[in-house]
Amino acid sequence: MSQSTFIKTRISRHQNSSPTSIYAAVDQFTKGASQIMHQLALLKAENQNLRQANEVLSKRRRAKKTRLQQGGSLSQQVAQELQDERDVVQQVEQEIRASRGRKPREETRARRCGKCGETGHNARTCQIVIV
Repeated sequence: MSQSTFIKTRISRHQNSSPTSIYAAVDQFTKGASQIMHQLALLKAENQNLRQANEVLSKRRRAKKTRLQQGGSLSQQVAQELQDERDVVQQVEQEIRASRGRKPREETRARRCGKCGETGHNARTCQIVIV
């Protein structure tokens, strides 16, 4: 933007002087524009390569992880049984994970003193002095 305004002001100031300075400014502007276009072309190519690599990776991640051990095809019934078995295993694992966690208490107990073990006060306000 500043180069174009520079060129416009140089042309407007030019009266009977040599146009060499105008040509130099135009050449400078052209050089800058060509560098920007070259950089843009490189960035576009890099962006396209990264998109293709990303697409390949996402296809791999979406692909089925299981393959048939022996050649041939599965019947629909066998495939459904395998899927059901996988679902059952997944559900059992989920239940095991859920049972490992801490269980919430149904009833909260009364707090006890850390020194004497009685309820109604804490260790900071305990009247009993332990020697």
